[in-house]
Amino acid sequence: MSKGLVSELLRQKKREAGNKGQNPEVPYKRTTICLPEDLHRRLKVLAAEQGRGLNELMLELIIKGLGENQ
Repeated sequence: MSKGLVSELLRQKKREAGNKGQNPEVPYKRTTICLPEDLHRRLKVLAAEQGRGLNELMLELIIKGLGENQ
């Protein structure tokens, strides 16, 4: 998956972030994953260092991971 597509998906997510899944037209679903505490801590630190939210970082990592397996 190209960097441009990832960037566009992240921009779209930011525009819709205020909806919190309340609007049925928003194509995002909230989900929960269980992470080991040390991994969660590392992800939070990485997101903070980059000045981004954890959701944004996780979305990027998932999209990149899925792109590598196609």
